[in-house]
Amino acid sequence: MRNRPQRHRARPVGLQLSAPDMIKIGELYRRAGVWNGQQIVPADWIEQSTSPSALNPDYGPFWWIIGEPDGPGDVALG
Repeated sequence: MRNRPQRHRARPVGLQLSAPDMIKIGELYRRAGVWNGQQIVPADWIEQSTSPSALNPDYGPFWWIIGEPDGPGDVALG
C-alpha cells in the first residue's frame, strides 16, 4: 500500500454469503425489493442500483451490468 496517514487504512470489503443467501438477494432484486409481500428495499433503489452510472456504463452502484442482445443482465462478482 502507498503511504497513508494511520487513520486511513485500507480495509477489505465484500460479503461472504452462502449459495441460498445469494439466491435470496437475487430474488429480492428480481421482485423489485419485495420480500414475502412486503417492500423492504425501495423499488427505485433497485432500479437505480442496476442502471448504468454516469461514470461507467458497465457499472451501476454495486452491480456490474452485462449487456445482452435481449437486454441487460446484472451480476455481483466476488
